[in-house]
Amino acid sequence: MAPAGAPLEYAGWEAYLKGRVIRLFSGLKKSFYTLRREPVGSAPEVADLSKPLTLRVVQLQENWALVVNDLTVSGWLRWRDDDGRFLIVIDESFDPQKR
Repeated sequence: MAPAGAPLEYAGWEAYLKGRVIRLFSGLKKSFYTLRREPVGSAPEVADLSKPLTLRVVQLQENWALVVNDLTVSGWLRWRDDDGRFLIVIDESFDPQKR
């Protein structure tokens, strides 16, 4: 938290989410629980995320996040829908900005 009177700094989603641990909301469309090889909905599937997993964000590209799970599986998933609604929950137990 910035001291009183200190100027605020804007951080875009890329800077805020990079390195954070996330998981997907429950109850989403099945297509949102799929890791893909590229950041497009028609890309080949890499893995199914039907179980509640924690994932680490590596990179963002528009509405897609490149994520890794246990350093064994990586792929792209939607982190927000076309209307800008979040599809992910951020795990606040790990904050990469406070390392």
